[in-house]
Amino acid sequence: MGLPPLLLLPGEQAYRAHYEAQYVRRTVKTFDGIPVRFYADQFEHAFYGRAVHRGPKTALDLARAQRMDWIGWCLGNDSLELYRRRVKGDLRRLVLEPSTPYVVVIEVRAGGTYGVFITAYVADDASTLPKIRSNNRW
Repeated sequence: MGLPPLLLLPGEQAYRAHYEAQYVRRTVKTFDGIPVRFYADQFEHAFYGRAVHRGPKTALDLARAQRMDWIGWCLGNDSLELYRRRVKGDLRRLVLEPSTPYVVVIEVRAGGTYGVFITAYVADDASTLPKIRSNNRW
């Protein structure tokens, strides 16, 4: 079964409402049983984009928002590439769907008893995939 279709909603408020209904108010688990928590205040970090590289995230990024339903699909799929990365001492799991390529990042806490959604994006920069794949496998 392939990736879900792109999510085509009328605007930012509709995408925010969908995110909250599908993720914040529900329990989402990885294929191996890790419950992942989603927080409403993570919306801007995950679905906004930058007009200038390294600048502030200022507006809804439709490429990210339209793929919102891919997050749950990726977390639940046991055939995707999984990597581990340490960021300031915190353990992160990177889930890579290689055909797009699309990445979902969660922080794994409390010895793997739960995760927290960090972000998700299309890895369309040529240097991104090698960086992801340079991490150890999960």
